[in-house]
Amino acid sequence: NSGIASLKLRVSFDSDLKLKSVIYNGALGGQSMLPQKLDSSITDHVVPISGPVVLNWYNGAENTVGDMVFATLTFVVDENALFGSHNITLTYNEDDVYCLAHGTEENIDLAVVNGKIRVIGEESPKIVVDDVTGIRGKETEINISLQNNTGIASLKLLVSFDSELKLKSVVYNDVLGGQKMLPQLLDPNKTDPVVPIDSPVILNWYNGIENTVGDMVFATLTFVVCDNASFGEHAIFVTYDEDDVFCFAHETEENIDIAVIDGSINVLNVH
Repeated sequence: NSGIASLKLRVSFDSDLKLKSVIYNGALGGQSMLPQKLDSSITDHVVPISGPVVLNWYNGAENTVGDMVFATLTFVVDENALFGSHNITLTYNEDDVYCLAHGTEENIDLAVVNGKIRVIGEESPKIVVDDVTGIRGKETEINISLQNNTGIASLKLLVSFDSELKLKSVVYNDVLGGQKMLPQLLDPNKTDPVVPIDSPVILNWYNGIENTVGDMVFATLTFVVCDNASFGEHAIFVTYDEDDVFCFAHETEENIDIAVIDGSINVLNVH
């Protein structure tokens, strides 16, 4: 942030979320306006509200400079909310974001990287994909991990990503034991030469002897970010068929209902 004097944002979110409060950063200076229904000076009984809402800040005296938190939003997640990602989306009108330059208001073309709230069961088994940052033309690693793992003997995952990412390598965690299969195009025993590949890919692991127990990294994936990749978030999605994820129970295979928390590579605009 090289200088900004006005920022008016529209924040949208789905019906499984309610906004309880907004706290602007005091370092901003100027004047900030709360959504009317969350402003105790206007509304007697403040309760969590549905989206969308407007965040409005203005500094008429000077630009505010530097990287900082703009506002902190507190949400209440509905008791019946769907597990998975719930997007928080920001939009703005071009005349509502500007700096002061030579005594006049000058619009700023401001990029937006949207966020999300991931809803999960507290104790349920989970496959968790990291959120990491990346840079155009560079490599970045991302882990796929097991959490709340009380025992698993088979895990076959389909990993999907967009065309601006290429998968260079997959390294399984040796602690898993059992048998691990690389994607064929990344297996030097099957493909020569190995080059970064497109989506989707299959990760396949099986332990025919016993369950593997405990929280751990399942596999580390190395991606190459394309030279012309768009700035912002590039999602890494994981899906599976129910018969491909199971444990051994009473000497039989028993399917596991395991939650997936998708991840992303956020490509930064670094000069």
